[in-house]
Amino acid sequence: MPESEEKRKMSTPTMPAAPTKETADATWRDRLRHFHVTGDGSDDAGAPLVPLSLAGFFDAEELFDHYPLLIDAASTAGEFARPFSACVEDAFESMGENSLLRDHKTKLIWAFAQALDEGRETPLAGVIDETCEKFAADFEVSAEASRALNKELTHFKKALGKSGVLLGLGNHTLVALYRHALVRERRGRLAAFVSEAAILAENLANILRVDDAHGSANGEPDAAAASLGSAGAQFFEADALAATARSSSGSKSLSAERRKRISETVNLLRGWVKGGPSATDLILVHSGAPEASFEAEGANVVVEEDILGTATKLYDREMDQVVEIVRAMRIGRLEVGGDYDAELHESQLSRLDRHGLSSEELLVGTPVVALESRDRLRGMSLAPFSAMLRSGRAIHVLVADSESVPTEGSFSEYAFELGYLVLAHREAFVLQS
Repeated sequence: MPESEEKRKMSTPTMPAAPTKETADATWRDRLRHFHVTGDGSDDAGAPLVPLSLAGFFDAEELFDHYPLLIDAASTAGEFARPFSACVEDAFESMGENSLLRDHKTKLIWAFAQALDEGRETPLAGVIDETCEKFAADFEVSAEASRALNKELTHFKKALGKSGVLLGLGNHTLVALYRHALVRERRGRLAAFVSEAAILAENLANILRVDDAHGSANGEPDAAAASLGSAGAQFFEADALAATARSSSGSKSLSAERRKRISETVNLLRGWVKGGPSATDLILVHSGAPEASFEAEGANVVVEEDILGTATKLYDREMDQVVEIVRAMRIGRLEVGGDYDAELHESQLSRLDRHGLSSEELLVGTPVVALESRDRLRGMSLAPFSAMLRSGRAIHVLVADSESVPTEGSFSEYAFELGYLVLAHREAFVLQS
């Protein structure tokens, strides 16, 4: 049946009258956009009504103040990552207040941002010269002004320096920042550990030198008499000196067992210090995720379908090497202090494994990072993930939370909270952002 006129009017929203040709203009559209972007005119003045998904487009100026970042990988103190705009401002400050470039700061920063490959990490030294040349070429000025501009750019490059890498904003940004922070922390801790190992090896070597001098022929009475020559030997009674030396309570030579233990420890520590700890700053295991932008010097990237299983094997291999060095360090400390007791310490040190390491010693090994996804943890990776959390292994697991369509009848249809799952394991440290 045809709908009644009254019912039709009730179900149809009241539409504004269409503007006539004479009254049509863009004023109402401009006001509507302004209202939704700024919130002006609403009951809560200043509260934007723009959808959250579009907020980033209206914060472009704020993002530009923070990105790209300049990361100083060699820095061990202070901030290791700073907004490039702040670094440019510092360079201007060192150049003086009359810098010609100051009025073109935004354009200069944008030129560097454009030089990055989709915002990915790029060494500053590799783009600074070309970027400054392109920046200068965009100005149509006289020859004299061009020389002045190039002179300013030369001073700017000197003030800015060429160390560090530039990093833009993208899907790879958080992973890259995480890697830099992790490597920087590990390098600082490792440097202190290597320094202690070198000092310990030298102190142990001194013990061997003293023992060598104690047992050498130069310390015998006959050798002392011979060193005086024929003229002086007639005034020297070697037999009397020998009798006195035998009755003295001086230091004793090292036992063969202790000397062997110290010698092996010295060789192990010196070899580790000289050869350098693992040249690999970080090990990343993933299954081919595009976010895994760890393709940098010092990073070992392993692509495997069994992410957590592979990460566990690599971590155990790293810990075997760390345990060997830590065992040598502990033996060395005891020997230098004269506290080593074979009956007490030998069996304990021989049983040492990763469970017996301190928190500082655990972090000496190369960090192992597993890059997983929420979808995988809902399925094939859930069991190994839980097993790894219970194992107490210091493996970093980054979980990318991506939206997906659940498969009917599978466990993945239950959208459980990963943070709560991990917190159920008291051995784990959880950071969710």
